[in-house]
Amino acid sequence: MHLTQLLAAWPETAAMDAVAAAAFLNALTAPVPVPAGDVIRYLTLVGKWEAIKIASEGDTGAAKTVAARKMTSALADFESFDLANAQYLAVVTARLDDLVAHGLIGTGAPGDREIILALGANRRSRAGAAGLGEISPGDIKTARGF
Repeated sequence: MHLTQLLAAWPETAAMDAVAAAAFLNALTAPVPVPAGDVIRYLTLVGKWEAIKIASEGDTGAAKTVAARKMTSALADFESFDLANAQYLAVVTARLDDLVAHGLIGTGAPGDREIILALGANRRSRAGAAGLGEISPGDIKTARGF
């Protein structure tokens, strides 16, 4: 996508000066898929990944083992999870809820569940989502023909 197309896609930029329009397009507002490695890294740093892995190796009939296996399998099988996709979000949320129910992760304000769900939030700019790099005020002026 060209910058002129991006500006047209966000009509509110027409009333902004070049500095404000560049800041608007560069602001980190777009969600990105959550890499599985980020989830594992977070759980490792808070000391919970090893417990989940151990639980996943337990009695195959135990609900705690099933919950842990579902999560470890998903993290091993998928590179990332697009939580902007309602189906992925529902599955990931259900798996996290199972881990909470079995005491493997916490919930709260914010708890592990909420932190994991927020890992992909607002990590890409509008410009980045359109395949563009950082936009400068000069780029805006050029695109507008000034």
